[in-house]
Amino acid sequence: MTTTSKISKRAVMIRAWNIYRRGSYSKNFGECLSRAWWVEKETIIYNAKQAAIEAEKERLAKWHASDEYKALCAQPRKVDLYDYYHGEGSRYRYFGD
Repeated sequence: MTTTSKISKRAVMIRAWNIYRRGSYSKNFGECLSRAWWVEKETIIYNAKQAAIEAEKERLAKWHASDEYKALCAQPRKVDLYDYYHGEGSRYRYFGD
């Protein structure tokens, strides 16, 4: 997956130094730097996914507010279950055990 936004090298270095100073990830600064790059790339991917989710929520909100959706919801049910079980032709219908 390619990322379209630029990664701030300054932010990567600050994150790498914070990881290195904490000492929780590694004693080697190179590994901390690799980890910082990985975190920055994953953050961009996560933000892109969240933006797509928000766009889908907005699209659904517009759909639910549309007149077409309201007209579809206002239509009567095509199959009424009472008529299916008790209506004409239901005398010899098998409904399971």
